[in-house]
Order: sequence, then structure tokens, then C-alpha cells
Amino acid sequence: MGGYHVSEKFQVGTYYSHFVDAGGGANTSLSTNYSKDWTISGRYDFNPYFYAKLEEHFVHGTDMGYYTDDNPNGLKPRSNILAAKIGFSF
Repeated sequence: MGGYHVSEKFQVGTYYSHFVDAGGGANTSLSTNYSKDWTISGRYDFNPYFYAKLEEHFVHGTDMGYYTDDNPNGLKPRSNILAAKIGFSF
């Protein structure tokens, strides 16, 4: 995981997570036995209390409990996910 403040209000970052299902025989040639996630993100602080964040996830593998009901055509071994968030803290 790493992050860098481009300016006082804008930050970019990246992280990598990796999971291997030991119960699946650790056969990592099957995408159902692992999950790898590279993420890039950007965050903008409007003020000390309010911010917006975008994350792009590049996921390889399907062993993170994805719902087959939400994926009627089956789970794909590779997928991309874009997440947007606004938040506040006090």
C-alpha cells in the first residue's frame, strides 16, 4: 500500500492484496482458488471534513465470496470494478 500527496488537497494511491484458498488444494491454476486485487485510487479533500474518492480495482480470481445470483452468466476470472465514495469526518 502506498500513497502520495500530489497537492495539499489531492492524494493518489495504490495497493495490492492477494489471497490463496489453502482448502482448495492451493492449485492456483484455478481462478476459484485465489484472488488478486491491484487498486489505484485518487482522493480529493474539499475541506478538512469532506472528501471524495475514486478507486479502480483490477481483480484476478474469484475466491472472495462473490455471489453467483448477481452473476447469472457465471463468474469471470478477471474483472474491473470502479468505486466512488464521498465521506465526511469530524
